[in-house]
Amino acid sequence: TLLLYTTLFRSEGDHAFAILKFLLGPERPYPNLFDSHPPFQFDGNFGGANAIAEMLVQAWDDQVMPLPALPSAWPSGALKGVRLPGRVDADLAWRDGRLQTLALTCATDRSVRVRYDDKITPLDLTAGKTVVFRA
Repeated sequence: TLLLYTTLFRSEGDHAFAILKFLLGPERPYPNLFDSHPPFQFDGNFGGANAIAEMLVQAWDDQVMPLPALPSAWPSGALKGVRLPGRVDADLAWRDGRLQTLALTCATDRSVRVRYDDKITPLDLTAGKTVVFRA
């Protein structure tokens, strides 16, 4: 898991995807996603889902980074209803490897900065209202 997070910080989506495929390979989990070897492994059993989310959106403090480690195997797609730190809910969609929209909804008023394409865009979030960032 540490290697996977190190990979994510360097924004190497294809490398992170290769590690994820190993984690979820046919010899590793059962169909119910429990590990196929004792003892029960929380990082192996639940880390895969978190790794996928972190490949698609990351957040620290007041920064939100969509698609920090998007692998070429997922050129288009969407993620809905992921909870970020600070009680911020995010939905995002991408096409041809590029962010299309990032919708943020927060339970409280707060400011965030969206970091995408080497640009930082400040956004003010109002409790209960959705703000859509378009790349």
